[in-house]
Amino acid sequence: MYRILLLFCACLLFLPQVGCDSQQSPLNNTLAKKELLLYCGTTMAPAMREIADIFEQRNGCIVKIISDGSGALCRSLHINQVGDLYLPGSESYIDKCLADGTLVEAQQVGSNRAVLMVAKDNPLRITADLANFVNGNYRTMVGLPESGSIGQETQLIL
Repeated sequence: MYRILLLFCACLLFLPQVGCDSQQSPLNNTLAKKELLLYCGTTMAPAMREIADIFEQRNGCIVKIISDGSGALCRSLHINQVGDLYLPGSESYIDKCLADGTLVEAQQVGSNRAVLMVAKDNPLRITADLANFVNGNYRTMVGLPESGSIGQETQLIL
């Protein structure tokens, strides 16, 4: 009786290994999906999420997006040495990462343009005159040059 019970337990342990074809397993699809790790500047993140969703559907993979200021992403890439794509808001971060060996190759896929953003339909009728930043009539937010490409661009403009 002991031998039969032992043989039965051994068969139960061995059965899952030979009873399932790993190619047909429903778990295989989720476990084997390849991942693409994308570092993306804050301003581009919403558009990149839309593109990533389409890319995931077409290619059966997972796209993980880490979004932050371009400078913070550059430091993270340098420290972690992990990632597939880096889309900063300024070419200066690409140059920095290429120089220190963090990036292997660079290709331009787009560009950013600094803009003045106002409330919908511009109810205060703010003009594009840069003097609006210093007259005290409006609240102004400016990006930090140390952490984001728009901060660097703003510093150059102002």
